[in-house]
Amino acid sequence: MVDSLPDTPGATATEDYVDRLLFSLTSLSEIGSLLTSEGSFRKVAEAGLRSTMGSVAATSGALLVFEPSEQKLRLLAFRGLADPTEVVDVDLNLQQYLVDAKAPIPLEEATLQQPVFRQASTAIQSYQAVLWIPLVVNEDLLGVLSLGEGFQREAYGDDDLKLLKVLGHHFSVGLLNQRLMADAQGSNFKLNRKVVELETLYDAVLTLSSSLDVEDVIEEVLLLTVGILDARGGCLILKDERTGRFALAHQVGLREDQCAALETSQVRRKMGRMMRASNPAFLDPAEMHLKDLEHVLVAPVGKVGLLAVADKETRQGVQPFTESDAHLLQLMAQQAGAALTNARLYKNILEVKNYNQDILSSIGSGVISTDLKGRMVQVNPSVSRIFGDEESLLGKSCARFFSRCGCQRLAEAVAESLKDGEDRQIDGETVEERGINLNGRITALRNDRDEIQGVVVALEDLTQEMRMQRMFKQYASDQVVDLLLSEGRAPSLGGESRDVTILFVDVRASTALLGRIGAEAMGVLLNDCFSRLNEIVFQFNGTLDKYTGDGFMVTFGAPLSFEDDTERAVRTALAMREEMIRFNKGRGEPMPLAFGISRGEVLAGNIGSIRRMEYTVIGDAVVLASRLCDGARAGQIWVGENVYEEVKDVFQLEPLGPQRFKGVASVNVYELVGTGQASGGDAQTRKKSRTETEKKSLHEKVDLILPMVPQMELTATSTVASLAEFMGMDSVKVEEIKTAVIEACINAFEHSQSKERRVYLALDVTEEALEIQVIDKGQGFNQEEAEKKVAEKRARGEKKRGWGMTIIHEMMDEVDVQSDGNGTVLTMVKRL
Repeated sequence: MVDSLPDTPGATATEDYVDRLLFSLTSLSEIGSLLTSEGSFRKVAEAGLRSTMGSVAATSGALLVFEPSEQKLRLLAFRGLADPTEVVDVDLNLQQYLVDAKAPIPLEEATLQQPVFRQASTAIQSYQAVLWIPLVVNEDLLGVLSLGEGFQREAYGDDDLKLLKVLGHHFSVGLLNQRLMADAQGSNFKLNRKVVELETLYDAVLTLSSSLDVEDVIEEVLLLTVGILDARGGCLILKDERTGRFALAHQVGLREDQCAALETSQVRRKMGRMMRASNPAFLDPAEMHLKDLEHVLVAPVGKVGLLAVADKETRQGVQPFTESDAHLLQLMAQQAGAALTNARLYKNILEVKNYNQDILSSIGSGVISTDLKGRMVQVNPSVSRIFGDEESLLGKSCARFFSRCGCQRLAEAVAESLKDGEDRQIDGETVEERGINLNGRITALRNDRDEIQGVVVALEDLTQEMRMQRMFKQYASDQVVDLLLSEGRAPSLGGESRDVTILFVDVRASTALLGRIGAEAMGVLLNDCFSRLNEIVFQFNGTLDKYTGDGFMVTFGAPLSFEDDTERAVRTALAMREEMIRFNKGRGEPMPLAFGISRGEVLAGNIGSIRRMEYTVIGDAVVLASRLCDGARAGQIWVGENVYEEVKDVFQLEPLGPQRFKGVASVNVYELVGTGQASGGDAQTRKKSRTETEKKSLHEKVDLILPMVPQMELTATSTVASLAEFMGMDSVKVEEIKTAVIEACINAFEHSQSKERRVYLALDVTEEALEIQVIDKGQGFNQEEAEKKVAEKRARGEKKRGWGMTIIHEMMDEVDVQSDGNGTVLTMVKRL
């Protein structure tokens, strides 16, 4: 502490010096112990400051800690000061000055006037400082110990300065230890957080991989994410696999209005941009119209959707999400994307498997597939029905099974095909004791490397009873089938002449409906509808002849005739119309039906060969019934002259006058109104009077010129739809007209070579109909050649749409096309 004793030490001076020296050593020991002790560093620093001030008899003091990232000295502890400055800005010059000092710095007036102290002078005054002791270790500034005047304004002596220099070293070591401990704690915290994060993700992966049900995975994804991030709520938004539209799949903790905001087009567009960005994003809830939320964090879930969480909840209240939260959400979203993709893939595979199984089960012929050793791996129900064998055949030898059943030729053919991989046909395998007669086709089953994997055996039961049941069971009622079997005869090959009544049923505007709801939903809707209507057919002992896509044909009088065939056909149509009213009630997408009924002589029977036959009827009455159905509007039942003559005393019918149809001579057409004979006056006169009363006098013309550009059809359909609605057409007809106009405009755009690059629309509105002409002044074209070119391009793999006349004919009542070197005129008419 000192170099020597005083020059003229007396006894008293020597004792004072020794006491002072002992006090200094004691202070050093105490302060050193304090600054290296455990506990709150602020309390330790305050105790150390108090001891330091006591050792040099200072009246005030402060300990300031240097923060390199902010270039500031921040007040940690003080004594004897009223209102010290909390923060002192330190530039690089002052920092270097304090590092170079290596000793306490007296803050005299001259010192404070130096430029290096200019920014700190105000703070020094608030500390009442006369001495600064820089706290430095290895050229790193850790802080400053600031002291005010000594007791009774005594100046600090050399011994005090030496003591303070040593004490400053103790404070420096204490501050360094504190910084190292803080860094260690921070690293330990990050390490623990990473461990927790990995454990959480591991648990999440186990949970998500434990289920292959899409709905379960969706729910688990969201619950895990919200829990891991301590969020108030969250949602999972997925893209529809067919349409690509975003939709809310599941939510937790969100209100109805917040969920509704996520369904808006503006938010959907923003979601699309976030999907393309493929990184987590911090969103402003106000931009997404999410009321009462403060913070939203979103991450893409692979290519299937988005995962979002809202408002991180802590003990201090709602806090913003951090970058660490964003990283964790991104990892969760990646796992969720993989889990959802796997679940969807499993679902699709299962659906395909079930679909194939349903197809196999519905096949009337027996089907057996085997492995390479000839063991049966798949058997449809028809096999058990043919052989009357109810035991399980899976895993058993196919050849032995046939041999046991008495089908020796089939058994040998299966064994040989398994050896050489050749296909074989066995005709007329008869088993007298079982009363069966079979045709069998054995086909080798190969993989993509053309290696044989087994065989497929297709069995056709030619037994008369089985053949007749298979042929008619799904087309006619049980009563009709039983009568046929009881008579012991089958319809003759090639057919027989019979008088029958034909009923055609057709769904109106099916193409437009298909465009709105999609093929899958359309298939479900048609299956539900036709299942109900077919029950009505069988109830009236009709025979379901064939399906025509969105309609079907029913025969009354074949294969068996009854005296009231025509009446039952009419009652079937009326019952179907009533059933459709119940079916369409409350549906957002109703299915309107039209009906046509005709009677006449036809050829009825099995058309085809002995190996493949189909029971049907052929004749003019079939064509007329189809044309009547085409002419009828939604809900109408049109009948021909022969039908009218047979049922006019039983049902109420209104004449519509002579009508001409394609391929049919002019015929008198009647509309079936209901049961009971019409009374009072001519029905046609009453209908005309009613029409004139209900309709306004209307005859207007509208012309429209459109530039030949993509999406020009949107302008055309808006105008045409407005006119159709003004005329009082229902929504179904309006949609049919719009569909036809869209096809016509697209075809004008794609097929015309007009130099004007314009399309002309001429619209003629009358009381009875809307006539639309789509005109382009191009070079014209031949429709058959155009269709041929489209087919050639499709064969080359080019994506090319065809000439849409099929759709236009389906949508409109009358269609005419005139095309030559001056251009093309497409005329379409829709009647009220």
